Amino acid sequence: MAEAVDLKAWACAAVNAAVRETVELVDSHKSQNASASPSSSQEHPLVLVACSGGRDSLALAAVAHEALTPRGYHVGAVVVNHQLQEASHSVAERTARTCTHIGLSPVRIVSINVPSTRAGLESDARDARYAALASTAKELNAACVLVAHTSNDVAETILMKLLRTPSPEALTGIARERHIHHMRFVRPLLEFSREDTTQLCQEYNLSYWDDPTNGQDVEGELDSSYPVRSRIRHDVLPLLSRITKRNVVQLLANSAQSSREDAQIIHEAVNDAYNRVMREKNGVLEIKIRALRAFPVAIQRRVLVTALENLDIRPTQSAIFSLLELSQIEQKKKTVKISTPLVANKLYEVIQLWKDSDYANF
Repeated sequence: MAEAVDLKAWACAAVNAAVRETVELVDSHKSQNASASPSSSQEHPLVLVACSGGRDSLALAAVAHEALTPRGYHVGAVVVNHQLQEASHSVAERTARTCTHIGLSPVRIVSINVPSTRAGLESDARDARYAALASTAKELNAACVLVAHTSNDVAETILMKLLRTPSPEALTGIARERHIHHMRFVRPLLEFSREDTTQLCQEYNLSYWDDPTNGQDVEGELDSSYPVRSRIRHDVLPLLSRITKRNVVQLLANSAQSSREDAQIIHEAVNDAYNRVMREKNGVLEIKIRALRAFPVAIQRRVLVTALENLDIRPTQSAIFSLLELSQIEQKKKTVKISTPLVANKLYEVIQLWKDSDYANF
């Protein structure tokens, strides 16, 4: 945790650095776009803060206003009301008032309906939230959206990724910047802990809201009705810290940056392999078998994952294994139902990847 006397200055410097780089990149891109409208290259860019009313996002809202307003930026906020709890509306209204009191403008409340899919409520809510944030940011012609993830979120995300799909990518945690729905999202507080954002709220005299699904005030273990992330935050990470006598949150968060650098090298190698292995012929995505088998199995797997993702098909371990197995057999022709909705058709030296409906009409 940072020293109290330095915390505001440190946070302001982090926000300034992140936004400066982001806005310069955005402005550079727009200056190269001859069709950009005059309003898209505004003299004083708008930066939006995604604000839930929790300690992290309110701290970010206050810091962003203090850091960026003197430098000529407009700083606003978007409050997403997921409408999933009885208090959702009142929390959104109170958060918007707090943001306005801080000095942010414009402040928008966006109410959304969260669809239900097999991915689960937390994932569905996140996808709907980012779609709403991106849509509102584009409507307001914002340069970027600031999101208040901290080192605690990084540690939680690493454990959740390891439990879901153990891989080197799981160790990367949360990216500092991402393009989502054609909008740039920036996370300037990844080096700050939840203790830091709590202290910042105290220093700015801000009252924050604790989502009851986090189980913040529950004594003992959270039961299975709570989200997995909340149980990792409340139970697992503190237990690991007690057992190891180390700050496991900081340990995991510190390792994420080097893991991201490693993942970037892997990503570049996979992109090169993908371009050598995959081709589109007559509207069908094909795997060139000899080219695939020329690469190590680890690269082969990642190429196939990318191929399925490009077809909007979830790349399960069983699907990847079945495709690898099909690439190894001597049989010249074979059609295999890999999963719903994926059909793989081996035809001599290629494997064609089809969705069920497309293959049925072939």
